[in-house]
Amino acid sequence: METETKPEPEMPEAEHETAQSEKPEVSKLPKEHKHPKKFLVSLVVLVVILFGAGTYFVLNRHKSTTASNQTNSTVTTVQPAPKTPTQLEQQIAKFTTPTTGEKWYSTPKNLPLQGFLNTKDVTEETATTQYFEVGTHGSNTIIMSSFTDGPGEDNELFEKAPDGKVSLILHPDANSTYIFYTGDTNSDKYDAQESAAVATSVKIDKTTHYDSLSLPLQLDLGGGEYATPPLFTGLGELPNHSAGSSLSNPTTLIKKYGDSVFNKVEHPYTDTGLTTIYYSVSTPIDTTINTSYSPIGSDLSAIAWQDGNKIKDTFGGIVRGCGSVRTSVSRDDNVSDSDFVKAGTAADGKIIYQFKSNSNVTLQKAWQETKEYYNGGSDADSIAKANISLEDFVKNKAVFAYKSPNNGWLIFTRDTYAPIGGCAKPVVYLYPTQPEEVSVKVGATVKISDPLYNPATGWHAFAWPNGQLIVNGKTYSSLFWEGPGNGVYPGITSGAVVKRADAAATIRKQLTQQGLTSAEANDFMAYWTDKIPANPYIRLSWFNTAEMNELAPLYISPKPTTLLRAFLDMDGLNQPISMPAQTFSAPKRVGFTAVEWGGLAQGKLY
Repeated sequence: METETKPEPEMPEAEHETAQSEKPEVSKLPKEHKHPKKFLVSLVVLVVILFGAGTYFVLNRHKSTTASNQTNSTVTTVQPAPKTPTQLEQQIAKFTTPTTGEKWYSTPKNLPLQGFLNTKDVTEETATTQYFEVGTHGSNTIIMSSFTDGPGEDNELFEKAPDGKVSLILHPDANSTYIFYTGDTNSDKYDAQESAAVATSVKIDKTTHYDSLSLPLQLDLGGGEYATPPLFTGLGELPNHSAGSSLSNPTTLIKKYGDSVFNKVEHPYTDTGLTTIYYSVSTPIDTTINTSYSPIGSDLSAIAWQDGNKIKDTFGGIVRGCGSVRTSVSRDDNVSDSDFVKAGTAADGKIIYQFKSNSNVTLQKAWQETKEYYNGGSDADSIAKANISLEDFVKNKAVFAYKSPNNGWLIFTRDTYAPIGGCAKPVVYLYPTQPEEVSVKVGATVKISDPLYNPATGWHAFAWPNGQLIVNGKTYSSLFWEGPGNGVYPGITSGAVVKRADAAATIRKQLTQQGLTSAEANDFMAYWTDKIPANPYIRLSWFNTAEMNELAPLYISPKPTTLLRAFLDMDGLNQPISMPAQTFSAPKRVGFTAVEWGGLAQGKLY
C-alpha cells in the first residue's frame, strides 16, 4: 500500500503552486471581494478539501482494483462441484469396500446337517445337502447351505442369532434381478418359491444384503468390453474340493474387488488351435460365479451386413463339447489379420469380419461339424443342414469373427448352425460293500435317461455289491443319462492320434489303463465302436475324474470311497497331428465304488 500511495502527497503541492502563480490576478476582482486574509484562509480550506477528495478517490480506486483482481483470481481457481457417482460406480465402490458389516472366514467351516431346508419328499441326508459356517454379521453367524437341486446347486445363506433363531437371507445380492428360472421377471414368484423351500421355523429376511456379494452390473475389461453377471446370479457354485481337481487351465487375474477376485480362464485346444475363454468371480464365501462375456452381443439382427443380408437369429462363441457354452467365447490362435475381410458393423460400431478364404481350417471344421451333427436327421431342416454347401454356409453367416482388444480374434457361430454337443451315454455303475439304498444326482441337464431321471430328486436305487440295481421294481446293471453338463467343457491339450484301423484296440487298452473292468470296457466298446469317425486318423483324448467332476458333478449318497470316471473326446482327422501323450492311472477300488464312462457325441442326440 505504501508503494502505491507515496507519490500522492505531491498532488496538493502542484495545485498550491498554481494558486500562487495566479495570486496577482486577485487585485482585479471587484472591491467587495478584496479581503486578502479571508481569501487566503478560504483558499487553504479549498486546497485541503481538494487534497482529501483526491486522496479518497485514489485510495478507493486502488481498493476497488485490488478487490476486483482478488475476485477475478478467485473465480479462475474455483474447482467444479464434485461429480455425483453413477449407479455403477456406487456398486463397484461398495463391492470393493463393503458398508454392510459382514465378515467372512478365510476358510468355510463344515457343519453337520442343520435342518433349515424343507426338501419335501427327500430328506437332507439323501439330498446331498451340505452346511458351512462362512462368517459373521454383527452378533449373528452366517451359515450357507448347499442343496443339489435339479440340474445344479442351490446355495442359500442364513443368519443364526445368539438366541438360536434362524433367518433366510432372501436377497443377499442387492443388485441381482432375481429372474426366475422360467424367465419370469416377477420377483415375488422367486420369493415365494425360496420361502417355501425352508423349514417353517426359519424366518424370511427380505431386507438384509451383503455388499461383498452384490456383483456390479458390469465388470470393465477395457477396450469397450465388459463382463456381466448371469441373469440369475445366485451365490455361485461350490468348488468340488473332494475331487482333488488337477485342472491346469491358464488363469489370469483381472482385478481384485475387496475379498472377491475377478479372473479370466482359458481352455486351450491343441488339436484345433482354438482357446475357450470365460470370466469368473471367486467370492469370499468360496463359491465361483461365471459371468457372461459377449463383446459383440448375441443378436444377429443388430449387425448391419455389408451385403445387405438381414438375419434374425442369435449367436454365440464357437465352442466345443457338452458343457455350459453361453459364458464362453473362443479365440483362434492360428489366424492373423490377413485372414479376414470386413463383413459388417455391430450396433456399437465394432467391425465384424468373415474369413477371406473358404479354405480356412477353422471355417472348414465348423462346416463339417454342422453337417455331421445333422446327418441322419429325418426332418427337412436336419436334411438341409446336413447337405448345406460351404458357399451357402458362408453366405448365411454361419461363422464370423471379431477382433477383441483383450482376446484377439474371436470366432462366433449362428445358433441355427451350431452343433449342440451332448455328453453321450454316460453310464453309472454302483458297487456298495453291502446291499443298500443309494441316491444319485448329476450336475447336468439330463435330456434322456434310463431308468427315468427325476430332475428334482435324481435316481433312487437299491444297489447290490455285484452292481445289480433295482429302481422302481425293475432291475438294471447301470444308470444311463445324456445331456449337457453344467460346467465348462475342459480343454484338450493331450491325447493319442492313431490310424482308424487301430482306434478300437487303442480305446480298449486305454480303458483298462484307467481301471475299468473287462465287463465295463465291453459295454463301452459295444456303444462306441461304430461311432468312431470315418476319417483316416482318429484323435483320442480322455477326461479324468477330476475334470468330469468340474463338467458334470455326480452327487452320490452315501458317498463312495472310490470314484472312477472316464470320458472320451475323439475326433476324425484327415492328416495326423502331433500332441503330447496322455498318461493314465487306475485307482485301487476300495470300499463302496462308483464307476462312470461316457463320451462326446458327434451327432445330434435330442
